[in-house]
Amino acid sequence: MMALMTGLGSAAASSASASKAGAVPGGFADWGELYAYQTRLNAGAEKILAAGGSGNASVVASPTAHELHVYWNGDVPAAVRTAAARLDVPVVFSPAEFPHSTLVKQARAMAADPRVVKAAPKADGSGLAVTVDENTGATDRAALTSRSAVPVSVTEGPRATHLAGRLHDTAPYSGGSFYRAGGSACTNGVPVRLNGSMSTDYVMLTAAHCLGGDGATVTVSGALAGVASRLSPCRDTAVITYGAVQPRTYIGPSESETSVQVLGATADFVGNLVETSGADSGEHLGVSVVAVDVFASFQGGTCATEGPLTEVAQDDVGCVASPGDSGGPVYSPVGQGGNVLARGTIVGAPSLNTVCSDGTAGGNPAYYAPLKRPAGDGQVGSLQFYDASPPDPTIFDLNGRWLGGGPVISVNEASISVDMSAYGRPTATGTVTSTSTIRVTFPDDNTFTGVLQAPNRILWSNNTVWTKG
Repeated sequence: MMALMTGLGSAAASSASASKAGAVPGGFADWGELYAYQTRLNAGAEKILAAGGSGNASVVASPTAHELHVYWNGDVPAAVRTAAARLDVPVVFSPAEFPHSTLVKQARAMAADPRVVKAAPKADGSGLAVTVDENTGATDRAALTSRSAVPVSVTEGPRATHLAGRLHDTAPYSGGSFYRAGGSACTNGVPVRLNGSMSTDYVMLTAAHCLGGDGATVTVSGALAGVASRLSPCRDTAVITYGAVQPRTYIGPSESETSVQVLGATADFVGNLVETSGADSGEHLGVSVVAVDVFASFQGGTCATEGPLTEVAQDDVGCVASPGDSGGPVYSPVGQGGNVLARGTIVGAPSLNTVCSDGTAGGNPAYYAPLKRPAGDGQVGSLQFYDASPPDPTIFDLNGRWLGGGPVISVNEASISVDMSAYGRPTATGTVTSTSTIRVTFPDDNTFTGVLQAPNRILWSNNTVWTKG
C-alpha cells in the first residue's frame, strides 16, 4: 500500500451541505433515504448483539438487501429471537460454522505470520479470508491452511502501504482538512473529547504513521497549529491537540469549502455503505464495508500487524482513498439532514490500482481504524481505546419521559424511538438530522420535524410543543 502523503486542504468551514452524486442503489429514492434505513439496520443489529450470545454473531447489515442477516453458531437464544421480532426491519437468521469471536482470534494469529498480508473473518461465519504475499508458494500456502483451526480461503495480493496531503483550514479545525507533520502530509480525522481530561475541548483523531512520535508538531498552512500525542502504531491512531477543534467534517471534493456536523459515532457491519473523505482525493460515496476485525501488515510498518481494521471497497474500479488521505474521516450520512455519524480514520490501501476523479492515483480497497465495535465483539475501537466520546448528537439529552408521564424518547446514536404507549399509540421512529433538529414518523399520524430548544423543549412542525419531564 502507498502512504497517502500529498495534501489538499479547504478554506474555513461553511455550513452549507453538498448534494450527493451518482445513482442511488437498492431502489431508494435518494441517499438520505438509504442512510436513514441503514441507521435503522445498525440500531437493530446492536440490539440483537446486546440481547445475548456475546461474541457469537456475524452480522451483515446491507441497506441494499433491505434486511439484517445474522449468522449464528448453534441454536439462537429465545431472547435474541425476541429482540429481533421487536425490530422495525426484517431479520434473517442463518447458521454459522463458527462464532465471530473464534474467527477474530484465529485471524489475529494468522495475520502474525510474515507470509500473510491480511486475515479477516468471513461475514457468514464460515472461516477466514486470508491474503498472502505474491511470492508465497504452494507449500507455504498449504502449511498456513493446515495449521488453522478454521477453514481458510487464500488469495494473493500486495502488502498494504500507509496513505499519507482540504487545503488551508483555519481554527477551529474540522475533520477532513489537510495538515503537515515533518515530511508527511495527511488529513485530520474525527473530533472527539477525551474523558477524564481537565479540558472539555475537542481533539482530533488521525493516523499514527503520519506523525514522528509523541510531541511531534503539526502545521496547517505553514503555521504551527498542534501537537501529537498518544500514538498507537499497531492501531495506527493518534491524537492531535489544536488550539481549537469543532465537531464538523469537510465533505465534497478536495477543494471543497463545505462542512457538516458530526452527530456521533457508529459501529461497522459488513454490507454497510460509508463515505471516505481525504484532503487529497476528497469524498467518495457509496463505499461498501466488505470485512470487519481485519488484521493486516503494512510496508515499512513498525508492527507485524495492525488492527482491528475495517476494509472498504467500491463495487467497480472507483477510488476509495489516495496518498494524502491518511488519517482522514470515514462516516455515514444521517437521514435527509446531510450531517454524519463518524466511523473511523483512514489508514491505507493495498495498492494504488485506480485513478481518482482529480486524476491522482488511488486505492480500492482501503482500510480504516474503526471508532466503535459492537457489543460482544471483543475488539476495541478508537473511542474505547482512548476513553473518548464523540460529539453529542443533540444540544441537550432527549432521552427520558416527556409531557409529565407521556411519551418516552430513546436515542441510540442518531436513531430515535418514541414510546407512545401512554396514549395507546404505536411507537414512533426517526433520526437526528442536526444537533438542533429531529425528524420522527408517527405511524398513526404523519412525519414531523422537531426543533430543539434548550434546555428541554421540542417545537414540532404541527405547532405542538413537548417539554421534558
